[in-house]
Amino acid sequence: MRWDALFTDMEAQLEAAERWAKDSEISERTRIDVASIALLDRLRASLGTTIGVHLAGGQSFSGQLTHVGAESSVVASTGTQALFSYSAVHHYSGVSRFAVEAAPSRLHPLGLASALRIVSQNREVVELCLAHNASSDRVYGLLERVGRDSFDVAIVRPGEIPRPSNVRDVWAVPFHSLQAVVSRGVAPDVNVQEAGD
Repeated sequence: MRWDALFTDMEAQLEAAERWAKDSEISERTRIDVASIALLDRLRASLGTTIGVHLAGGQSFSGQLTHVGAESSVVASTGTQALFSYSAVHHYSGVSRFAVEAAPSRLHPLGLASALRIVSQNREVVELCLAHNASSDRVYGLLERVGRDSFDVAIVRPGEIPRPSNVRDVWAVPFHSLQAVVSRGVAPDVNVQEAGD
């Protein structure tokens, strides 16, 4: 019997078993770590980068991710800022594979109602993307009152100043119907695409 060969073989088997156990443990820990990552944490890791936001209604937006809140995020591009409700997003593109947890002081970031109140305070006519609204039907208006689960918008034609004489209607819109609020600033942005473009 060749004892050296036997011991060498046994040591190789032991090393292989230890490597397999270590690799298995690493794989299991990786699966557990990945399972604990929230999309919100991946969005935080993507702050300042260019991402694509694709809404369930078919519209797509691309631009720099500038804000990640509790219920909404903001993407900015030349002349345009768009606030998205997370529940309206079909998928994202260009989001980091890494994750950043909220700082302890930011564990409760602003919710959708707070973000809409800021838009309302700015007194700017915005474009609304609403669920179940034909993509060709643009809704422009001025956010007036923002409640706990809905907001009022004074509907105007594009380019009109929202004076009482120009207001065509006032809608009460539930938050769950809101997909995006688009602030165009000076000029429309070419980075907004309709479904099928």
